[in-house]
Amino acid sequence: MKRVWLIWFLALLFITPFAQAQAQQANPASFLEIGAGARATSVGSAFVALADDVSAAYWNPAGLAQLTGTAISIMDRLSAIDTNYANTTMAFPISNLGMLGLNLTYYGVGDVITYDNEGKETGSLSNTEAALTMSYAYGLGYSPLTKGARGLLVGGNLKYIYKRLDLSDTFIQAGGIGFDAALLYKLTEHFSVGAILHDNFTIIYSDHYKDTVPMSICAGGAYRINLGGKHTLAFMLDFDQVRQHPLKLHLGSELTIFKLFSVRAGLDDLYVEARNTDLEYTDLVKYNLKPTVGAGLKWEVTKGSSLTMDYALSIQRLGKRSFFTLGYAF
Repeated sequence: MKRVWLIWFLALLFITPFAQAQAQQANPASFLEIGAGARATSVGSAFVALADDVSAAYWNPAGLAQLTGTAISIMDRLSAIDTNYANTTMAFPISNLGMLGLNLTYYGVGDVITYDNEGKETGSLSNTEAALTMSYAYGLGYSPLTKGARGLLVGGNLKYIYKRLDLSDTFIQAGGIGFDAALLYKLTEHFSVGAILHDNFTIIYSDHYKDTVPMSICAGGAYRINLGGKHTLAFMLDFDQVRQHPLKLHLGSELTIFKLFSVRAGLDDLYVEARNTDLEYTDLVKYNLKPTVGAGLKWEVTKGSSLTMDYALSIQRLGKRSFFTLGYAF
């Protein structure tokens, strides 16, 4: 139990400096906030303490140590607006040295017509943003092959961000390298806590302009109840703090029946304060809160391998966003 308090103390230690900030800072890599994996999206992005599938490479790389073999997933976002978003993740064991993961995130907008002050067409604009992330995870005294295993899992990410803005015959490129540090502690067979720290880093543009991705931390807990047989019910709660931004929560739940079919629901971006914004608290919640729902199927193809299909619906102020993920583990 002392270790639990130590984990939460470290999380609060990171959060406290953020709470003292005086001005809100924009995030030039905001496309990374969309998420990875329809399963995690459907539970309100409250996944940092669960992180038990291949999308952990995105949410909490330490969770990759819970995998028993190689896994891959591909996610696509179906959107009513003219944007493209896709996420591909792969993880595999490296002997007895832990798990290695690779994640590619892509976001793009193309062929947007531009006009001058007189309404005449002047050309077109397109924007591309991508992130390539390498993850590593290791279980300290923990083995995913042991039923009810407990222990501390540690992990980290090394990521490269690329951006390109094309406007008619000119373009600007940018790039930057960032790091994440993460942990996940399985206290019991049913309860786990986790945290991930995203360090701040600089994105440098081809015109020598520099922008900073702010530091952030997400910490949370997950509790899974065994309903008898092969049925489980899980509840998740995450605290999400971006430096110089208001604190927000992510809430989620997942009911799994016969280890085959799952239904999910959550609340994404539930702000608990309005610090450093020009909005009233009620408006901040109204403009940003995203109820989420989803479902998933998992088939055991052969002994030791499985195919998963997950769907998520995020209900946002600007419209509904649908996510679909196809995954395979072996």
